[in-house]
Amino acid sequence: LAAQSSADDQREAPEVRRLVLNGADHVDKRDLGRSIATQASECKNIAFEIFCAFSKSSTFFDKHYLDREELKRDVLRIRVYYWKRGYREATVDTAVTPHGEHAVNVTFDINPGPPTVVTALRIDYDSTLISARRSRKLTMLGKGEPLNLLTLDSMRLAFQSEMWSHGYSDAVVDTAIAVNNELRQAGIYLRVDKRWPTTIGTLNVVGNEKIDTRTILNMILLREGQPYKLDEALESQRSLYESNLFRSATIQT
Repeated sequence: LAAQSSADDQREAPEVRRLVLNGADHVDKRDLGRSIATQASECKNIAFEIFCAFSKSSTFFDKHYLDREELKRDVLRIRVYYWKRGYREATVDTAVTPHGEHAVNVTFDINPGPPTVVTALRIDYDSTLISARRSRKLTMLGKGEPLNLLTLDSMRLAFQSEMWSHGYSDAVVDTAIAVNNELRQAGIYLRVDKRWPTTIGTLNVVGNEKIDTRTILNMILLREGQPYKLDEALESQRSLYESNLFRSATIQT
């Protein structure tokens, strides 16, 4: 009954023949389109394009219908999308226009507004572990750029992974952001706390039946008492896979 009710609702709602995102010039328009619920009907596969030109059968064509409640939510989704990328004053208007019988075009008019710009950036880290050159490479967000929270989070993870590669698996990267909404300016502070080094206590091999334990240990880079480095653990697991001696091999810490 629920499935039948959903099908009835779709037949009552107009089909979305065309979706337009006006003003989406500062972001990836395709990615923005995937972030909203409203979608236009389209051919299921590029291989079906010839058939789609002559037939709108569900075999070849995906039909999408207008949900006005989701349309309202899409306005908020787009604003949040822009907000995360530094455009905190973005506005969105919608227009639904007829397109033939029982079908519509949906247009989102987006005005991103001025961005909130990074004007100050400070990163504290242990210079004996991370060189200035390496730090510049890991710094993905710079002064004069929009306050992109997604890029900032990627930068935080990059510094954390860098510490893992030096044997500090418990390292923590704290971030703080100060925003002046009137001036549309932001200051960012990153603090890389290495905490304590992580060393390998014991190496235990389980599940091996035909291969000697010592042979397996000689195939990996990890050694007891040595610093635990994430890249060496990944390289060791890759070595076990590429040996073609095992159906599966995993390293757990």
